[in-house]
Amino acid sequence: MANIEIVLKDGKKDGTLNIKFRITHNRKQSYISTEYYVMPNQFKNGKVQKHDNATIFNNRLREKLTEYERKLDDIAVSIERMTALEIKNYLTTEKTTFQPKLFASIKKRMDELGHEYERKKEHGEKASNKTYMAYQTLRNSLFSFITSKQGAQSPESEFEKADIYLETIDINFLKKYVDYLSEKGNTSSKWNYLKDLRAIFNNEINEGNLSPEYYPFKRYNINRHKKQIEPRVLSVAELKKIISTTAQNQEEEFARKTFILDFMLLGINSTDLYNFGINGTEIVDDRYNFDRSKTDVINSIKIEPEAQEIIKELAGKEKPLFFQEKYNNHENFYRSTNKFLKRYADSIGMPEFTLGYARYTWATIAYNNLDIDESTIDVALGHKTSKTVAGAHYIKKARTKVDEANRKMIDYLFGIE
Repeated sequence: MANIEIVLKDGKKDGTLNIKFRITHNRKQSYISTEYYVMPNQFKNGKVQKHDNATIFNNRLREKLTEYERKLDDIAVSIERMTALEIKNYLTTEKTTFQPKLFASIKKRMDELGHEYERKKEHGEKASNKTYMAYQTLRNSLFSFITSKQGAQSPESEFEKADIYLETIDINFLKKYVDYLSEKGNTSSKWNYLKDLRAIFNNEINEGNLSPEYYPFKRYNINRHKKQIEPRVLSVAELKKIISTTAQNQEEEFARKTFILDFMLLGINSTDLYNFGINGTEIVDDRYNFDRSKTDVINSIKIEPEAQEIIKELAGKEKPLFFQEKYNNHENFYRSTNKFLKRYADSIGMPEFTLGYARYTWATIAYNNLDIDESTIDVALGHKTSKTVAGAHYIKKARTKVDEANRKMIDYLFGIE
């Protein structure tokens, strides 16, 4: 814990010394100057004596010391990660009426996302609570880092008690948090945690609750923790084996056909596959029209005859596809389908794969085997590709090239010349 004392330091030519508050923390010191100067024999044990204004000086110094001590209580949980100079800067910075705190800010964002998720579900729109869950995981992780307790098992009152002001989080805090994640074996999650924490700061700054001077990511590049991962792809031989090898039980067979459908729809994101024809999307003239869930890019995929056949086989009683009735949300659908795909892979002697492989595999085969250009692949995958104003806002991209590419892909895999 930091210690604050009233001391004399730095003299003037007339022999007087300045009364200062000395902050001692982790064997380092920092000083806060005051407007008061006295002779050495007019100061003893932190108090002014034998001075005409001794009572006034002592009262004001005592009030200021009490103010500083109260401020230190507010950051008691995080103070060990601060330097003496950082503590001085914190104590001497003028505070606004509202000072955003870490856990409260994350909780506020979670509540906003939760309300938005429920609103979308209520109106039959596409809804995903992935971002909500990401912030909840971040909050638990930071709580464990700060308190050495398990966040997921702690009541809300514990989060409130341990909360710290956002302005006390600096580059040293970020470095120590990254070290903590490494110690806990969360190396691959560093970028995601830091990205979400950065978003919390951006939200508070954009809302005018936090001064940009307290933004700790100016000098800390989080992209150093974003690992380049080799795309998860299947070979052409493996893909053809999946297409031609029927599963031995119904659950695995449905999962196999779902994977093939996903692939025939350009390796569509699993959320958008789950929303096929529901939640604000539409099927018109053999095309699936939707706003891509991840980027909100307007997309339209031609449903080829082979895909139509699988859709008939996977049809639900009241909804276009059976899994929209079997699973009440995308997360359950994704998790269950992947479980059966892994079982299916094991049964036919293949390495495990998931729905996510369809997207990477489509793009890889398109580029390496079918000589389809990258720009067409980008449009097919629904990426926000244009870096120009014209490309981003004015050019309506035709789907003809994408349709031709997918037709070429299906002919190639089904052996049609």
